[in-house]
Amino acid sequence: MPFLITGMDFTHPDLAPNFKRGIDFTSPIASNFKDKVGHGTHCAGIIAGCDNNFGIVGVAPKAELYVAKVLGDDGSGNIGSIIKVIDWAISQKVDIISMSLGCSVDPGREFHDAFKRARAAGIIIVAASGNENMPVGWPAVYEEVIAAGAVDQALDRAVFCNYGKELVSLLLGWISTVRIL
Repeated sequence: MPFLITGMDFTHPDLAPNFKRGIDFTSPIASNFKDKVGHGTHCAGIIAGCDNNFGIVGVAPKAELYVAKVLGDDGSGNIGSIIKVIDWAISQKVDIISMSLGCSVDPGREFHDAFKRARAAGIIIVAASGNENMPVGWPAVYEEVIAAGAVDQALDRAVFCNYGKELVSLLLGWISTVRIL
C-alpha cells in the first residue's frame, strides 16, 4: 500500500517492520522521502501501525508500506509528480493507493488518465475529499477513486469536510481502534 503524501518516518517503531520501499518525487534525491511534517507518518499509522505491543495498531497491521513523497515539507506539490507516482505505484504492483491530498480545480485529462491506468491495473485508490467545506475535490471526485472524509462526534459530516455524492465518511475515531487479524 503506497502512501502518496509528505513521506513517512520509516524508522518509527510502529511502521518500520512494514516498510518496504520509498521514493521522493519532490526533490532530485529519490531517497529523501522521510516525513518532516508528520502527516504522512500519522496517516500510515492509522492504516498500517504494526501490532508490536507499543503505540497503536492500524486497521491493517501487516500491510506492506510503499511510500511516495509527492508533497514537499511545506505541503505543496504538483500534478506532474502525482502522475509519476501513480505510474510508479502501478510498476510496483501495489494493491491500494492512499492519498491524503487534493485540489479544488480540475487538473485535466492527463491527471485523470493516470487514475484510469491505476484502476485498470486493479489498484484500489482512496483519496481525501478535502477540508474546505465545499464540493469534493480532485482526485477524490473521480469515479475510479473512493472519496474519504470525516465525521464529528455525533457521526455527522465534520463541518470542515468537503461534501458530495462521492463521499464515503470515514469514522476516524472508530477506525483507529479496529484490529484486523
